[in-house]
Amino acid sequence: EAARGAAAALEAAREVALVERGRAFSAAAAAAAAECERALSSAADAALAEKEMAVAAARAEAAAERERALAEAEAAAGAERERALARAAAEAAAEREQALAT
Repeated sequence: EAARGAAAALEAAREVALVERGRAFSAAAAAAAAECERALSSAADAALAEKEMAVAAARAEAAAERERALAEAEAAAGAERERALARAAAEAAAEREQALAT
């Protein structure tokens, strides 16, 4: 009788240990899943921040390109004005010389 009681107690202890091990496993799995969710969220946040930085860099590059193009256009317009003034001055000088010659 005592041996049967001891065997039953041992079996009950094993069942309790199995249940506790199952609970511990479930808790560890839940913690791992939560950590995975945090890692995924952090990775998504990092990817979004990187995308935003890339967009900002592209906008800055486009603005710089517009500034360069505007500066080139202004320089070209200034050079064209100088050539026009030089032509006008040369024409005026030629007209003065022609007027003096007649």
